[in-house]
Amino acid sequence: MELNNNLYQELVDSFGVSQNDILLISSDITNLAKHFKSSGEAFNVNTFIDTLQESMPSGTIIIPAYTDNLRNGDVFDYKKSKPTTGALSNRIGRRKDFTRTFDPIHSVYVWGSHKEEILGLSDETAFGEKSIFGFLAKENTKFVFIDVDLQNSFTFVHYLEQKENVSYRKFYPLEIQIKNEDIVAPKLIQFHTKKIGVSTNLYPLQKFLLDNKFLLEKEVCGARIQLSSADAMTNGVKACQNKGIKLYKFEIGLAAKQIVKRILGKNYF
Repeated sequence: MELNNNLYQELVDSFGVSQNDILLISSDITNLAKHFKSSGEAFNVNTFIDTLQESMPSGTIIIPAYTDNLRNGDVFDYKKSKPTTGALSNRIGRRKDFTRTFDPIHSVYVWGSHKEEILGLSDETAFGEKSIFGFLAKENTKFVFIDVDLQNSFTFVHYLEQKENVSYRKFYPLEIQIKNEDIVAPKLIQFHTKKIGVSTNLYPLQKFLLDNKFLLEKEVCGARIQLSSADAMTNGVKACQNKGIKLYKFEIGLAAKQIVKRILGKNYF
């Protein structure tokens, strides 16, 4: 037991957090689970979170609980809709000290000093200044990526794209039914999404950020840990774009499929 307590502390220490930091964690905990098992005990999410909370008693922890598989007309139940963001978020949802926000697409579980402020966020656009992403930028939130590529975890980049009004994305009206207990109410969201034929491609961005130290990487407890902050990532994305590196690619085959879906009256994004 003592060994694994030390492992949890080693993992948390690798994040470099101070007691009043705001921290966003995106993760795939598969390799952590394997590493802890090889040391004689299953990885315990609660012990991990407890250790992290002890290291930042005046801070804030944010865990993505996105339901980005929702489409126009779907229902979001903040108590029951299962996050699409992996095992950590699903296990955090069982804790009483974390609360899920009401954003139907990009809800998060939040604990700590900024909880009430985050719970009060609301924006008519998915990536606006009063969304969770605007909050991350305003507070220069620290980012921790555990064994995930930016391609599958760096949703903050779409906030930057909307802010810059990039040419390859556009606003799309999306109506989601939000359920709270027995009450269901519609919410119209202006979703800044990809144009027809466009797909996100953040692998060149990730390499650029690592090469230029906007994103730092280390291996801890058998997992790849990548660290940054909202300010560093904002500056890194701008520098990457200034070098002519694109955050997307256009695919003719994808465009054809999406056009067919549109003809059939289906959502394509």
